[in-house]
Amino acid sequence: MHMTSRNPEPRPKLSDRFLLRISDGRLVDGLWIGVSNVTDSDSASILGRVKEALRTIRTYDPRRYGRLRRDLQRIWVRLQIAGNTGLYNFDLGACELDPRYVLRADVTPSDMASVIVHEATHARLYGLGFSEPLRNRIEAACRKQEHAFSEHLPQEAGDKIRDKLRRMDQVREDFWSDASHRQRRVTGVEEALQYLNVPRWSLPFLRLIRGVVRVIRALVRAIARLRAA
Repeated sequence: MHMTSRNPEPRPKLSDRFLLRISDGRLVDGLWIGVSNVTDSDSASILGRVKEALRTIRTYDPRRYGRLRRDLQRIWVRLQIAGNTGLYNFDLGACELDPRYVLRADVTPSDMASVIVHEATHARLYGLGFSEPLRNRIEAACRKQEHAFSEHLPQEAGDKIRDKLRRMDQVREDFWSDASHRQRRVTGVEEALQYLNVPRWSLPFLRLIRGVVRVIRALVRAIARLRAA
């Protein structure tokens, strides 16, 4: 639903480059799709579902599919710790999807295709940045593209997506604020740890560690600003 922080040039983190190397991936029409940190059986299922979602876009909206292949380099399924169904990662040119969403029984290829269309729109709009004042308008533009895509689908599939979009249009504007994002990230991290079977008793200690890390980062940024002054 959102993009990672904006950089002037793509600079994939070392950890991301490593995870990409060990991910189970393949090319589909020149677009890399891959998955990491899941079981072998889940990996096969996930890749199959993503391929079906891409096939849905190619079948019902071929012009958009061609544009999507130019806008994205990758579709990478990996755990999203901020509670997102999907996001656009500029540093990797990637639409990232959460495996918990991809594997949900009620998620159809059309549903997933709609999310991919949304994140590919973020790729096209990336030059605008993603600052808090612009965020609501950018998300609305991405939902507009989802709606346009839904009009190409069979009626039942399209209606389901349009119902979702109507609900999203009604969320409070502050849903896209930095404060709301931070709160969703806290909740999302704990849900991700539980998904990974991290013992519940360890969660308070992990919260403390995250708090310490945030303080250290703030101090480092403050020192850097003082040196630059």
